[in-house]
Amino acid sequence: MKNVILLTLDAVRKDVFGCYGNKDGLSQLDTAKKAIGAVGRLLSDVGIPRRLRDIGLKKENFPHIIDNLFSINMWGVTGNPRDCTKEDALRILEAAW
Repeated sequence: MKNVILLTLDAVRKDVFGCYGNKDGLSQLDTAKKAIGAVGRLLSDVGIPRRLRDIGLKKENFPHIIDNLFSINMWGVTGNPRDCTKEDALRILEAAW
Protein backbone atom coordinates (compact mmCIF):
# COMPACT_ATOMS: atom_id res chain seq x y z
CA MET A 1 0.00 0.00 0.00
CA LYS A 2 2.79 2.41 0.92
CA ASN A 3 4.39 2.10 -2.48
CA VAL A 4 1.13 2.64 -4.35
CA ILE A 5 0.35 5.76 -2.33
CA LEU A 6 3.81 7.18 -2.97
CA LEU A 7 3.62 6.30 -6.68
CA THR A 8 0.34 8.13 -7.18
CA LEU A 9 0.95 11.02 -4.81
CA ASP A 10 2.16 13.43 -7.48
CA ALA A 11 -0.90 12.76 -9.64
CA VAL A 12 -3.56 13.25 -6.97
CA ARG A 13 -5.19 16.64 -6.71
CA LYS A 14 -3.89 18.55 -3.73
CA ASP A 15 -7.37 18.99 -2.32
CA VAL A 16 -8.04 15.23 -2.18
CA PHE A 17 -5.89 14.75 0.91
CA GLY A 18 -7.51 17.68 2.66
CA CYS A 19 -11.02 16.42 2.07
CA TYR A 20 -10.47 13.56 4.52
CA GLY A 21 -10.16 15.84 7.51
CA ASN A 22 -6.58 17.13 7.42
CA LYS A 23 -6.97 20.01 9.82
CA ASP A 24 -3.38 19.84 11.03
CA GLY A 25 -2.02 21.94 8.18
CA LEU A 26 0.15 19.07 6.98
CA SER A 27 1.64 19.02 3.51
CA GLN A 28 0.37 16.53 0.97
CA LEU A 29 3.46 14.35 1.51
CA ASP A 30 3.17 14.48 5.31
CA THR A 31 -0.53 13.60 5.08
CA ALA A 32 0.33 10.64 2.83
CA LYS A 33 3.01 9.49 5.28
CA LYS A 34 0.50 9.74 8.12
CA ALA A 35 -1.96 7.60 6.12
CA ILE A 36 0.77 5.06 5.33
CA GLY A 37 1.58 4.79 9.04
CA ALA A 38 -2.08 4.31 9.94
CA VAL A 39 -2.54 1.58 7.33
CA GLY A 40 0.65 -0.14 8.54
CA ARG A 41 -0.59 -0.13 12.13
CA LEU A 42 -3.96 -1.50 11.04
CA LEU A 43 -2.31 -4.34 9.11
CA SER A 44 -0.19 -5.20 12.15
CA ASP A 45 -3.12 -4.96 14.55
CA VAL A 46 -5.21 -7.44 12.57
CA GLY A 47 -2.28 -9.71 11.70
CA ILE A 48 -2.14 -9.15 7.95
CA PRO A 49 1.34 -9.78 6.50
CA ARG A 50 3.00 -6.63 5.24
CA ARG A 51 5.38 -8.20 2.73
CA LEU A 52 4.58 -10.34 -0.30
CA ARG A 53 7.26 -12.89 0.63
CA ASP A 54 5.43 -13.46 3.92
CA ILE A 55 2.49 -14.90 2.00
CA GLY A 56 4.71 -17.13 -0.12
CA LEU A 57 4.87 -15.05 -3.29
CA LYS A 58 8.01 -15.71 -5.27
CA LYS A 59 9.85 -13.04 -7.27
CA GLU A 60 9.89 -15.27 -10.34
CA ASN A 61 6.09 -14.89 -10.45
CA PHE A 62 6.29 -11.09 -10.86
CA PRO A 63 6.29 -11.09 -14.71
CA HIS A 64 3.20 -13.35 -14.75
CA ILE A 65 1.41 -11.18 -12.18
CA ILE A 66 2.20 -8.01 -14.13
CA ASP A 67 1.06 -9.54 -17.43
CA ASN A 68 -2.23 -10.54 -15.77
CA LEU A 69 -2.73 -7.08 -14.26
CA PHE A 70 -2.49 -5.43 -17.63
CA SER A 71 -4.28 -8.10 -19.65
CA ILE A 72 -7.48 -8.03 -17.58
CA ASN A 73 -7.58 -4.23 -17.41
CA MET A 74 -7.76 -4.11 -13.61
CA TRP A 75 -9.22 -0.91 -12.17
CA GLY A 76 -6.23 -0.55 -9.84
CA VAL A 77 -4.06 -0.11 -12.90
CA THR A 78 -6.34 1.66 -15.36
CA GLY A 79 -8.40 3.61 -12.82
CA ASN A 80 -5.40 4.96 -10.99
CA PRO A 81 -4.92 8.76 -11.02
CA ARG A 82 -1.43 8.22 -12.41
CA ASP A 83 -0.63 6.11 -15.45
CA CYS A 84 0.96 2.90 -14.27
CA THR A 85 3.43 1.17 -16.54
CA LYS A 86 4.64 -2.39 -16.27
CA GLU A 87 7.89 -0.98 -14.92
CA ASP A 88 5.97 0.89 -12.20
CA ALA A 89 4.13 -2.32 -11.29
CA LEU A 90 7.42 -4.19 -11.07
CA ARG A 91 8.89 -1.50 -8.78
CA ILE A 92 5.82 -1.72 -6.51
CA LEU A 93 6.04 -5.52 -6.34
CA GLU A 94 9.77 -5.43 -5.64
CA ALA A 95 9.35 -2.84 -2.90
CA ALA A 96 6.53 -4.86 -1.34
CA TRP A 97 8.39 -8.15 -1.55
